[in-house]
Amino acid sequence: MMFIDSVSTVLDKEVQQRNFQRWPVLGQYVWPNAFVGQTFQQEVDWLKDWTTKRLLWMDANITDVISGVEQKEANGAFAIHVYPNPFTDQFHIKYELDEAGSIEVEVMDIFGRKLESFERYHPEAGTYDAVIQPKNIPAGMYLMKAQFGNKQAH
Repeated sequence: MMFIDSVSTVLDKEVQQRNFQRWPVLGQYVWPNAFVGQTFQQEVDWLKDWTTKRLLWMDANITDVISGVEQKEANGAFAIHVYPNPFTDQFHIKYELDEAGSIEVEVMDIFGRKLESFERYHPEAGTYDAVIQPKNIPAGMYLMKAQFGNKQAH
């Protein structure tokens, strides 16, 4: 939402007016758009609402795929489940280890830049649910990479 807000802020009234003078589509149906806003702000609000609903749908319908469950048996991977995503002040990482050892987790932004990393040592095999409270990461949606020995999950 911050990205959408920042882009819409850059597109001030003068820029919006020039755009809609060149392409007079504001308030007009343009195939295949599902929404016709009467103002620029209505278009921005609709985009933010649609994006929020789409992300919620993705979380509800494809969690097992993006959490690595399907990779558990293949390519030396292991399964993790991260929730909630997007997070506010903390998130959980649930995983199962088949032996003692350390799990390393990296939190990355959408561009793949490492923001923070965490390491947890477990003295025995088992199922774990680690609660992570990042100190320098604002609430939002992020990518995760976990490493346990030579096994990875994304």
